Amino acid sequence: MSIIAPGLSFSTLLMPLGLYVPFLAGLSSFQAGTILPSVLGALLTVILLSRVVNHLFETKYSPAMHAMTGLVLAATLVIIPFGQMSLIALLFLAGGILAGYEMDRYNARYAV
Repeated sequence: MSIIAPGLSFSTLLMPLGLYVPFLAGLSSFQAGTILPSVLGALLTVILLSRVVNHLFETKYSPAMHAMTGLVLAATLVIIPFGQMSLIALLFLAGGILAGYEMDRYNARYAV
């Protein structure tokens, strides 16, 4: 789905299912049991699912977009760390936002 659907990431779908790390391990060690089904699934997705998703967006845009948004949000909420790590994650998020803001100010001030 992540190949076809707007806003979806491949890793966002694999992480909640617990398949991201095993998938990467299979790819990095060139395991045929990981690579062949992945290639076959990608080909079938591009050939078959792209037509279905295209048809849904042409005929039932609102329900299709709501379903896609729900899928993205649900998958994202599952991978957000809660508990003691969430405070650390929020601090890094705030630091990243602050660093991006400061770099933007720097670039605006000293742009050539």
